[in-house]
Amino acid sequence: LAHIMARAVQEIWPAVKVTIGPVIDNGWYYDFDRAEPFTPEDLSVIEKVRQFVFADEGFTIENEELTPSMKIRRHMIRARYGERLDGLYKG
Repeated sequence: LAHIMARAVQEIWPAVKVTIGPVIDNGWYYDFDRAEPFTPEDLSVIEKVRQFVFADEGFTIENEELTPSMKIRRHMIRARYGERLDGLYKG
């Protein structure tokens, strides 16, 4: 979900650059490089991105969507769910 949130921010504000975005024990975060700081109004726009399900099943090593070290295989996700992901950003 972290990558989806980062993409959503870049869809809303194309000039924003994604910097650091590690997964942490209780979730994830991203730092963004933006000319002006985000405002409370900006955050309310970002918060409109809600939880959703786009995959038919969970990501696993067996279905080749995760590596043995539990990293997402982005190329595999793009190949399988690309149209669904793109559809999230279309009106």
